Amino acid sequence: MSRTASHRAQSPVARRDEGFGLIEIVVSMFLLALIAIAVLPLLIQGVTTAARNATMATATQLVSAELEQARAAAAANCNAVRLFAATTTTPVTDARGTAYLVARSAGSCPVAYPGTISVRLAVQVDGETLSEVTTRLLVTGAS
Repeated sequence: MSRTASHRAQSPVARRDEGFGLIEIVVSMFLLALIAIAVLPLLIQGVTTAARNATMATATQLVSAELEQARAAAAANCNAVRLFAATTTTPVTDARGTAYLVARSAGSCPVAYPGTISVRLAVQVDGETLSEVTTRLLVTGAS
């Protein structure tokens, strides 16, 4: 018997049983919704962690750039480093709208030259320090 002939030979009730019924579709949609609800907290946590990591990376890059500027000032003299540290910085805002504030401080100039001066650089977001470095820079003179 050919395929078409066997299809015609089936009763109307048998033809209605082919495919998925409304109950099966509703149950499968319910199960998919349960799985989606179970995975949603993981997705939210992943997005939050990615944003936090991007903020930390930007703060670290800012500290690194500030450290290079401090090294350049140290190549000049001790007073240049102290002037660099005393200069107030304007907040840097990234593409996501996060504002980063750089805090600078420097210790006192050495008594004898060549000597070292302590420099501290920190990047803060909403009052929280995200990245910080304290180092000593070699200076060859007071001015």
